Formats: sequence, structure tokens, C-alpha cells
Amino acid sequence: MTSTHAQDPRNIGQNSADAVLTAKAAKVLRLFISSRTLGDKEIAVLSRTASLLGRIVQGSLFVENRKVAGFAPSHVGLAEYERALTAAEKLDLLTRDNSVTDLFVTYQSTLVAVAGRSEVPQPKLTELKTFLSALSRYFSADLLRPASEVRTPRRTIEN
Repeated sequence: MTSTHAQDPRNIGQNSADAVLTAKAAKVLRLFISSRTLGDKEIAVLSRTASLLGRIVQGSLFVENRKVAGFAPSHVGLAEYERALTAAEKLDLLTRDNSVTDLFVTYQSTLVAVAGRSEVPQPKLTELKTFLSALSRYFSADLLRPASEVRTPRRTIEN
């Protein structure tokens, strides 16, 4: 399967925006972990990142043919879902007890909680920061990947 997603002019801007957004969110979380303070700009970054994770969840639901309260399956988030799945796999975040969708729902809920100034345990924040950093690198890498390059094989999603 050849991926031309990043080279499609309609998608280059979105990949770039997603790469910057996830990198900013990882930085916000890193600073929040040490200072436990958030300003309005930081909250806005986390809220936009939660929206991105919402699209990833929608793509995941579409692939897994599942339903989760508060989300509707959609093909719109498939490109973002693919990058998020790759990041989760590379970081070894997937377990037999936790579906991909459940992982992404948890990350989206964590971002909403932090943006809402709710208390979140530091290990959850650290894992999310690491995931967002990796996700940013995958979005960035897609910007540099030639259209003719074949993406790495993907494992199948099992129910």
C-alpha cells in the first residue's frame, strides 16, 4: 500500500498543523507536570489537541466498527488514526486488555480533564506527553516521506 496522504496538497497543511499542535501539547504537558499551572494559551492548545484526539477516536471506531458514548465513527479521522496507531505500537502502549479505541478515548479524556483544570495523576500525564511527542514525530515524518515510499506493514486490528 502506497501512502500519498502527506504529498496531497490538501493534506500537507493539515499534517503540518497536526505536527505542530501535538508538539506544543507535549511541551505544555511537560511544563504542567513540573509546575502544575496552566494559562489560557496552554488550555487552548490542550483543547485543540483533545479535538484532534476526538477525530482519532472517530477513525478508530470506524475501523473497529464499534460505538463509544460521545463519539461517532467517521472516516474523517482515518489519516490521523493511522499515525496515532503507529505511535502507540512503537511505544508499546497496546495491550490485550485495552483496545486501541479505549487507549485513544482515555488520552482524549485526560486532555479534556487537564484543560478543565481537573486533577490527573502524573503517570497518566507522562504517558500522554510521550505519546503526543511520538505522534508529532510521525506527522512530521509524513511531511518528508516521498509519495512513492511504501509505509511500513500494519498489524491487523483484532476484536
